[in-house]
Amino acid sequence: MANGLPGLGALPHLAWRIWEDDPDRAALALATHLALNPARRAGVQDRKGALRPGLDGDIVVLDPLGPERPVHSTLVPAFEAFPGFTTRLAFRQVLLRGEPRLRDGLLAEPDRLDGIPLQPSPATLTFH
Repeated sequence: MANGLPGLGALPHLAWRIWEDDPDRAALALATHLALNPARRAGVQDRKGALRPGLDGDIVVLDPLGPERPVHSTLVPAFEAFPGFTTRLAFRQVLLRGEPRLRDGLLAEPDRLDGIPLQPSPATLTFH
């Protein structure tokens, strides 16, 4: 979406809520729906989407019993897609290409903004 999608920041919290009674299933569902399937759809599954040798795998450490707090679906003041929704799901750590980028919910290096732009496979851009 050119101007963003209201509610996108709430996606992991909403998805977790669906399967939270079974944390193993919830973790698998998050990995499948937020990493593997998007990588396949974009045609970059040979580089992203799974933890396998040769892939650029990032790791997120979640805590399903974090402090309850409101979900903000965007980082900027905007329409809130899920007003009143709360979550206990906390992002404890994020490793990006093996380097810590998030520790206990805080950016490890807030001024460091870098990434590798992904170019989708041309086949995924074909409309049927």
